[in-house]
Amino acid sequence: MVRDKEGREVVSEARVFCTEPIQPGDLLEYGGMEWPVLAVSTIPDLNGKESHREVAV
Repeated sequence: MVRDKEGREVVSEARVFCTEPIQPGDLLEYGGMEWPVLAVSTIPDLNGKESHREVAV
């Protein structure tokens, strides 16, 4: 379960790891399907800069 951009708890079907500036509310297209982005966490590298994003869809 993750919190969406309105703060509601919702079930996430999958996680995606990427470097693109994805935000909650965006749509990801894969395999002919559109997946709504529910939540995004930025993951820092050892220097504190953003390494990648963990996206709940």
